[in-house]
Amino acid sequence: MEIRRTDSGDDKKEIRIAVEGENSSFASALRGSLASDGSVVVGAAKVTHPLAQRVDILAKVSKGSAKDAVAAAAEKIGKQAKEFGKKFSEEYK
Repeated sequence: MEIRRTDSGDDKKEIRIAVEGENSSFASALRGSLASDGSVVVGAAKVTHPLAQRVDILAKVSKGSAKDAVAAAAEKIGKQAKEFGKKFSEEYK
């Protein structure tokens, strides 16, 4: 996975990034996690092409930092995946 910022970085309330090596599954999870954050007014993810393995992410916030909102959304996905793995392992030993 390679992440690069595609905007100028001047606006703390908005961030645009490109994530190489990911697909629509990742985009959907991140978009959903961003949507659950009350400070996020826009959380969008676009898959440039199904074969390209690139996702473009846009996040805009009303308060705080867009960069922090994306980082928190990614951490939330990780925690949810760990919780699912633990519960699944317990249920299906």
